[in-house]
Amino acid sequence: MTTISTQDGTVSGDAEGAALLQRRAVLDLSIDEELVRGDRRGLDLCARQRAILAMIVEHELRGGEPLTETAVIDATRARGPFAAARQRPRIDALATIRLLRRDGDEVRATVAGIAAIVRPSLLDRPHPPRALLRTLRRAELLPA
Repeated sequence: MTTISTQDGTVSGDAEGAALLQRRAVLDLSIDEELVRGDRRGLDLCARQRAILAMIVEHELRGGEPLTETAVIDATRARGPFAAARQRPRIDALATIRLLRRDGDEVRATVAGIAAIVRPSLLDRPHPPRALLRTLRRAELLPA
């Protein structure tokens, strides 16, 4: 009998362990596909979309509490009475192409969104932490 230790606990048995490894392999494949998709999508972003997404990605990589859409709008350089009206469509566009996702009023970077900013194809250093990418990807795959 095989025992496989995971972060979530210990799984015993060959069948259970194989199923766990298979699920992780499928999740990792999904992450790799999203990294490639985000890397490509990052090329098409305008400067203002990139700035918004970069702020959300940096916050996500630091591990802070999720930002609210209002906090993102307030943190951008756009000022004036119509700042929200100018920034909201940019945030909507990023959500539409799945570079960020909304959880109620909170906005979070997706795996593809991180790749659009970090550009894994150009990195000579390691990718963002795989554990973080797995957590984000699991949240993306949950039914809305």
